[in-house]
Amino acid sequence: MRRTIHIRPARRARQTGTPAMQITIHAGAHRSASTSFQQYMRQNTRGLGRRGIGFWGPLRTRAGLFDGLMAPGDAGVDGACRRIAAALERARDAGVGHLVVSDENLLGSPAGNLRARALYPECAARMARVARAFAGHPVRIALSLRRQDGYWPSAMAYAVGRGLLPPGTRDLDAVAGSHRRWQDVIRDVAAATPGAAVIAMDHDLAPPEKLSHMTGQDCTPLRDHADHHLNAAPDRAELRRVLAGRDIDPETIPAGDGPWQPFDPDQSAMLREAWQDDLFWLSAGADGIARYHTHDDRAAPARGFQPDSAGRHLPPGLLGRGHPHGIEERRLVGSR
Repeated sequence: MRRTIHIRPARRARQTGTPAMQITIHAGAHRSASTSFQQYMRQNTRGLGRRGIGFWGPLRTRAGLFDGLMAPGDAGVDGACRRIAAALERARDAGVGHLVVSDENLLGSPAGNLRARALYPECAARMARVARAFAGHPVRIALSLRRQDGYWPSAMAYAVGRGLLPPGTRDLDAVAGSHRRWQDVIRDVAAATPGAAVIAMDHDLAPPEKLSHMTGQDCTPLRDHADHHLNAAPDRAELRRVLAGRDIDPETIPAGDGPWQPFDPDQSAMLREAWQDDLFWLSAGADGIARYHTHDDRAAPARGFQPDSAGRHLPPGLLGRGHPHGIEERRLVGSR
């Protein structure tokens, strides 16, 4: 029986004479260079500190800080919110003016996407919990988007490399024919985080450019480790070795080097069309609920972290659709 979880507002940040600490939550997506971005942030700690920018990545969020945030019921959420509130206070007291929180598991998991054969079907419930944990702070939600004909092959290759079976024809047909687009993910995220600004970025933007869009500061001079590409999906040769080592016929993966393409030409065309739909929507203004940044943009000023549209509310029953495993589900956490 489905339970509805009532999320109570978190304690607001204490009132002081200093400006409120701004927060950017980089919630994913997976297979979109998140790991590379997180490594870049860790390697530029000193330069970020001079700009008043702090960073929480998976090494922090998955080391107990966010435990319980996605757990069923309210008790785990309450405990997580208390820990997060205390950590935010310490960050502000340490002089952090802008905190970047990057963890692609906040949005969901590749395993969940593959089970549902759709993009992040439960992201609304998950992000509603995130919004509660950071209530009282100026928040911006940042999403890195990868076109569907790149995202799904990468996610499937990563999954097979981690022990899952290659998808069958029905799975591939269902994914290619899914009506759920990135724009639906963005709509869900925006509805779940009322009062937060939402930005979407091309996944292959360099980390300094992503950070500039996330913070409204020009971070392009911080280029140490900006060209590192981490956590790439295994190629065909590696996947064939993995399958052979598990006594599974490697002939399900074509021989040769290079990336694995599990979709046939018709299915790939459907995935490209889905991205074109998203690109048209994003380029046309995303219904006023998000801003889209590409290689042609310069970093936009933070604009006070105000959303581009007001009056968003959580849909009825939203908080009853939580993911049963949540942030603790770490089986598949790849990001490129």
